[in-house]
Amino acid sequence: MHKFYLRLALLSILVALALLAWNNLAPTNFTTPLSWYALTFFIVATGAIHYFLHTSSKQSPQVFIRSFMAITTIKLLAYLLFIVIILMSRVEGAKVFVLHFLLLYFIFTAFETYQLFKVK
Repeated sequence: MHKFYLRLALLSILVALALLAWNNLAPTNFTTPLSWYALTFFIVATGAIHYFLHTSSKQSPQVFIRSFMAITTIKLLAYLLFIVIILMSRVEGAKVFVLHFLLLYFIFTAFETYQLFKVK
């Protein structure tokens, strides 16, 4: 389990460096400071979800499957709600934030899925 958090930290640093480079090199209408909040949100959410699923995997396989399905549903609904709230608040750069959010979603979901399948 400690290896997961080390890999998560490494991924987080790489994504943070890419986001920093993007914010410094891209045109200003394609950047938003809100992306840092999204990155922090994904780091915390990925760590918490992994802990929850790792804990449920120590029980029966049925518990793990139910936990995985429940957390996936809750996660998708929460992420969608978060994006809708940002868009409805009419914050400047909201559309750029949604693009950054979706990119981070795909990166961290791919990482989380890969790490789950790696566990034996």
